[in-house]
Amino acid sequence: MIRRFAVASALALLSAAHAHAASFDCGHAVTASEKAICANQPLNVLDQRMSYKYFQLLALVGQSGQRDQFKTDQVYWLKNNRDKCGPDTICLRGVLNDRIQQLDGYIASVKNSQ
Repeated sequence: MIRRFAVASALALLSAAHAHAASFDCGHAVTASEKAICANQPLNVLDQRMSYKYFQLLALVGQSGQRDQFKTDQVYWLKNNRDKCGPDTICLRGVLNDRIQQLDGYIASVKNSQ
């Protein structure tokens, strides 16, 4: 009985970890691109990396006017780049890698101007 509980608990933890592995809650994934990211571990890792870079950028700019512009830019990118890929994993890999490079460029630019 205890062993069954331990196995069930471990499975529940793994399911919970998978539901939150991307930069968003996979349990609430709506778009085809979100579902594809949740179903594909390498895309999941890229999405997490992209999200980390995005929040790193927001932390660097603080509460400046740039913050609002970067937030608007991210929403635009999600809708007009990532979501246009739908479930196409090759497209998603490309746009996520491109976005990571773009965010790295923004981060370097902000750091250089400080």
